[in-house]
Amino acid sequence: MYINKALVGLRAEVTQGTFLTPGTGDAVGTPQIFPAFNLRWNPGGELRAAPEVSERLGARPGQADVAPCTLSFDVRVKGRTGAGTAPTERLAFLACGLAEEVTGATSVAYRPALTYDGSSGGAGIGTRPAVSYSASYWLDGQVFQMAGCRGKGTLKLKAGDWIVLSVELQGYYYAAPAEA
Repeated sequence: MYINKALVGLRAEVTQGTFLTPGTGDAVGTPQIFPAFNLRWNPGGELRAAPEVSERLGARPGQADVAPCTLSFDVRVKGRTGAGTAPTERLAFLACGLAEEVTGATSVAYRPALTYDGSSGGAGIGTRPAVSYSASYWLDGQVFQMAGCRGKGTLKLKAGDWIVLSVELQGYYYAAPAEA
């Protein structure tokens, strides 16, 4: 399904695969819900049993049968009002496996992460990406939800145009579409 515009929400999961509803702000005050465009929703397959182990070879939290799905979208990357302030779309960068590096009050940079635990990285590193993210999108009075999402992203740079981050999240249905 292709959708031109909708609201997308992301939130780092405390426990992998356990859905958390995105809210109005995270620990650093960045909105967890932001406008996106060119949404593509692919319900990817039939219901199947959840994997027995996580990527860390430990027991996975109890989940009912799950169905894989993919959510792709584009977001315009735009700066915030103050230097050294993360962009509104920061959770999209983190969900794509990038660590956030904050240099004083002058800049924010994103680089590939070596660890995925959602912790503070110490001097210069604001946040490492979490192991997985919950994702929601709202369209025509319904909310579509996914858990256990991990993503990949591509920056599109064109002279004289917006900087666009294209995100593809893969995860599992959390619940059937519901009234929002």
